[in-house]
Amino acid sequence: MAPYTQSSGEGIALLRAYPAERDVRVGALDLIGLTPRQRLQLGGMACARCPRTDGLQPGGYVYTRSDPEDAGRLAWPVRVCPDHRSTGCTQ
Repeated sequence: MAPYTQSSGEGIALLRAYPAERDVRVGALDLIGLTPRQRLQLGGMACARCPRTDGLQPGGYVYTRSDPEDAGRLAWPVRVCPDHRSTGCTQ
């Protein structure tokens, strides 16, 4: 199943979006274990919640651990697509 699907019938639109656990902004990430998609999201080249790359706007921050003891964290500004504007900062 596609992570994002939209269908309509008789004037009703159904929308399925990524669940919160796929949102890169949840928790602190380990820089060593990042997936290719998370690298794009950290660089602001993809939505923080889905793979979409068009219409991106500011969407809050992602935090990564700066050391093995988790004593410090680094903040990365991320972006969200028009479908996920309400899931984070858009200023």
